[in-house]
Amino acid sequence: MTLKLLSFEPTGAIVAAPTCSLPESIGGQRNWDYRYTWIRDAAFTLYGLLRVGFTDEAARFKDWLTDRWQDADDDGAGPLQLMYGIDGRSELTEQTLDHLEGHRGSSPVRIGNGAYRQLQLDIYGELMDAVYLHNKYVGPADGRPQTEQPARQTLQQDIQNIELMNAGIRELNDRVLPLARASTGQEFGSAIRE
Repeated sequence: MTLKLLSFEPTGAIVAAPTCSLPESIGGQRNWDYRYTWIRDAAFTLYGLLRVGFTDEAARFKDWLTDRWQDADDDGAGPLQLMYGIDGRSELTEQTLDHLEGHRGSSPVRIGNGAYRQLQLDIYGELMDAVYLHNKYVGPADGRPQTEQPARQTLQQDIQNIELMNAGIRELNDRVLPLARASTGQEFGSAIRE
């Protein structure tokens, strides 16, 4: 039920967490806004939804994701962002609200999330696995554009970008990360199974 509640019905997006500026530790400064769709997290959530039979939510997320692929393609901006607003917006400028104290004195209170600008190539393995699982358990949805072409373009793009400096899941900026390379292997595996 918790996973279902993370689905934003108007768009089909899956929110990472319904929290904003809750600290990792009381009094700490790591207070991030997670009210967005993080591609990696949503891919894992999609798997959970499919395992418990919530295929409608999975299909709606696939449609939302297809729209993000088309947005990225239209802009010529290259790879998908690692996160988006639940309404599909790509600009998630981070701001601090200095006039708010934060939970039990934990500040700063942040809205937005500057991580949206990071390049994290390791999101694509989980993403391609989610596409594979969707096609296996749900199939193409009611005449909407297929995910096959955008998925192939994503795989080709990731292969071309495998040596790029990126941040990765731990947000370690400007490194060539082994997880990104392993993720590309995961993409190949999903594509071959498809």
